[in-house]
Amino acid sequence: MTDSTVTAPKEDLDQLHWLGMARLAALGSLFFFLVAVIVMAFLDARENGIENLRLTVWTIPLWLPYLWMYLQTKSKSTRRRKKGLALAIAYGAAALLITAPSALESTGLALQGGFALFAALQLFLVVCARKTYQAMEKEPGDARILISRVAITSACFGVLCLAAVYIPNSYKARISADESAAISAMRTIYTAQSIYAERNPQKGFAAALSELGPAPGANLIERDIANGRRFGYLFQLIAGPQDASGRVAQYTVLARPVTFRQTGNRSFFADASGTIRSTAEDRAPTNQDPPLE
Repeated sequence: MTDSTVTAPKEDLDQLHWLGMARLAALGSLFFFLVAVIVMAFLDARENGIENLRLTVWTIPLWLPYLWMYLQTKSKSTRRRKKGLALAIAYGAAALLITAPSALESTGLALQGGFALFAALQLFLVVCARKTYQAMEKEPGDARILISRVAITSACFGVLCLAAVYIPNSYKARISADESAAISAMRTIYTAQSIYAERNPQKGFAAALSELGPAPGANLIERDIANGRRFGYLFQLIAGPQDASGRVAQYTVLARPVTFRQTGNRSFFADASGTIRSTAEDRAPTNQDPPLE
């Protein structure tokens, strides 16, 4: 009696194995990209919502090819699978050429790590797609499929180049804007403290930011500053000891990034003199730090 068990050809097994890996890499790239966009656009509650929406729309040509190649490789049609694999090879290689250098040039551990992980994922995608393509039966028109996908990738490649420059630069611009907003808030607090002390000579300076904020406070600063957080910075008001008359005669204000190197590169210190000092080290600022120029 002969053995009735049928074993799939080795080529078919290899093809299914690498196809599944390529499909997983495409889906992983899609989710990685979308999560990165969501985190960058909406993690920090910002007032410039239109700009965040614009960033999300900008990235559609970048993540849409991953969705398309995933759907194509899910198809039962060999030709559609080849189209998806050809795009994976061309687009993954282009993305790798952009994200690998970006991982070295970006500032901040989170941004560098994100680019590095995405670059590794693109390398995995290219290898798996190429292995699958090699395991499939060769047909007339394969070269045309690959060339057409390279053309599509070239168009997306231009957008990717712009994104590789725009995203790190926009990241730096946001940090700079947050630092400027923190300095402005420090000056606002100083002015509010001066007014508060004039209105309350028996108490002196306010002992907490909430006393300067909206009712029941003195309504001298905005609610977000009174709550101790504005954009990417945390604010803390530290009242000095009371004098013989029970007045608060001294105070210090500290402003530190919510996440160092991501929402700000500097921390700020100010006191009743109105002088604002800063440090680029990841620590609490003090009155020994140099004043702003």
